[in-house]
Amino acid sequence: MWFFWGLIVLISLAASLLNILRAKSKRERTITFQACFVVWVLLISLVLTTLYVEAPYKFIAIGALMILFPLVVYQAATRRQLLRILEEREKNLGKENGDQGQP
Repeated sequence: MWFFWGLIVLISLAASLLNILRAKSKRERTITFQACFVVWVLLISLVLTTLYVEAPYKFIAIGALMILFPLVVYQAATRRQLLRILEEREKNLGKENGDQGQP
C-alpha cells in the first residue's frame, strides 16, 4: 500500500519538475513554480487534515479543499496561457519595431 502512495508522490514530483523545466520563459517558470507550490501545499494540507483532524471538521476541510483545488489549477493554467499569448505579442511587437528601424 505504501509503495503505491510513494510511487504516486514520485510521479507527481517528477511531473511538477518537468512542468517547471519546460516553461519557455523566466516569467512563465515563476508562475508555474508558484502554481505547483500552491497545489503541493493544498495536497499536503489535505493529507494532514484527513489524518489529524476530528470527524466533523475533517469533512468541512476536505470539502473546501475539493473546491479550492480545481480553482487553483484552472487559475494557474489560464495565467500560463495568457502569459504565453502576452509574450508572443511582445515578441512580435519587437520584430515589427526592429524592422522599421528606430532613430
